[in-house]
Amino acid sequence: MSQYDIEPYEENDEDGDIEDTVLEEIVAQYADTERNAEADREAQLIAVSYFESEGWTVAKAATDAHTYDLLCTREGEELHVKVKGTADDQLRFILTDQQVEAASEDDDYLVCVVTGAGTDEAELTVLDPDELLEDFLYRPTHWAFQPREEETEEED
Repeated sequence: MSQYDIEPYEENDEDGDIEDTVLEEIVAQYADTERNAEADREAQLIAVSYFESEGWTVAKAATDAHTYDLLCTREGEELHVKVKGTADDQLRFILTDQQVEAASEDDDYLVCVVTGAGTDEAELTVLDPDELLEDFLYRPTHWAFQPREEETEEED
């Protein structure tokens, strides 16, 4: 069980919500896949450099199945770091359901966001699970679908 209670998304939540227009802007900033890929590459380099300068040994996550990109170790400690890069200068980003779940369950999970990636104004922000889940508004952006026949075939 998670140490964080993530409530299911309900529109017009009393605690506040990301407005539709802002959500559209966040999604749009990731629409350019080439720009995104470059921002992510730059963000990876910045994050690796940061953790190495702090005395961590940094390795890429073992497989794509991981919800994080970097495994950082130092004196018996371990960090699971998800790196997000955006060329935009605002601290807004997208995580998958699995990444949000990992942040809610893994005390060693960090999200590193590099804004202005690929520019001279690049800035790294490191967020622990408390900061991520308590200091930010968030809501789902996608739904997954499959034909009902596939579900019943798997159950047989």
